Order: sequence, then C-alpha cells, then structure tokens
Amino acid sequence: MLHRRLLVTALLAISLVVPGLAVPAAAAAPAGRGTAGLVPPSTSIGPSPIDRPEPPPPLLARVATFRFPAIDLNRPVYRWGCRGGSLPNLVVRWDCAGANNTYLLGHAWGVFAPLHDARQAGSLRIGQHADLTDSTGHTRRYELAWFRIVPRTYYWHGLPGDRWAWNATSRPAITLQTCWGATSAYRLIVRFYEDRD
Repeated sequence: MLHRRLLVTALLAISLVVPGLAVPAAAAAPAGRGTAGLVPPSTSIGPSPIDRPEPPPPLLARVATFRFPAIDLNRPVYRWGCRGGSLPNLVVRWDCAGANNTYLLGHAWGVFAPLHDARQAGSLRIGQHADLTDSTGHTRRYELAWFRIVPRTYYWHGLPGDRWAWNATSRPAITLQTCWGATSAYRLIVRFYEDRD
C-alpha cells in the first residue's frame, strides 16, 4: 500500500501544463528542466490518521509509438483525450488539436528530455525525420519543418493555418510540446509534416 501511495504521490507531483490551463501549485520538476524542485513524497511509514486514499492514475490506452532517431527518442504514445490536467510522465496524444495535427505532449525532464536536450545543445535540425507507428503497425515518416520557443501564456493570437501549433494542418503533421526554462515559463513547440518522398 505504501508503494502505491508513493507512486500516486509522485505521479501527481509531476505535471505538465496542457494547453490553456494554469500550472497547479504542487506541479514541479527537477531543477534545470522545469520548475524549482519536486514535491517530496510522504516519508512516514504507514498511513496517518489524516491520510485519505489517493485515486489511482487514469488508465490510458496506448495508441502509437513515436520514434525520433536523430535524438534517440523512442516512446509509446498514450491517448489523453481532449482534457486538461496534470500528466503522468508519458508521451500523450492531446485530441483537441485541429484536423491532421497529431499533438503530442511530454515532460521536458522526463519522456521528452531528449527533445529538450537536443534543442538546448543545438542539435535539432530542420529536415530530420521521425516515425509514428499506429496500433495496427502502420508507420508514417515525418520531416521536421520548424521549432520555436514561446511563452506559456502565448496562445494562438491570430496566426493562421499551419503557423500555429494547435491549428488544423493542410497535410498530416505531428506537433510536439514540452516545457522550457527553469520555471517552465516557456514551451518548446516542434512541428513535423508527413514526408511523402
């Protein structure tokens, strides 16, 4: 029971802002890759009289595998639906983005650490390739088209068509989002388009 409680506490302490929502006060990440530190799990042995049972983490369906070989990123993708809230340390597909836009979210200090580190090291390059394999085994190849860092308070603000992260795209695209900066005040947005060559 103690292990389950610690796991749930750790998962709840690990959060990423889903587009349009504020960061919960308890949301934190290790220094250098997000906010200033982790909320420590309970160190007591056994439940205290004020402990309440924690709800189990939501069950998420695995829907794909995302591979970005240039940065050694290979992760399963889970369906998050069209909701907000704190995410577990998984790559999740957010289903609120427009048509043709597969929108993937992940923690900069966790599952998307290779993405964060590649941008920080200057090794993210236009033209690099990534693959998305769906649950039936069908793989599509994508080519990196652009990446940018924007404040987390910056949203659409009138950018038309394919120029903004959440919008529908005229052709199949993958958009990656992760936090950036010591206090997660920014978002790294990375856009790929299907490679039809």
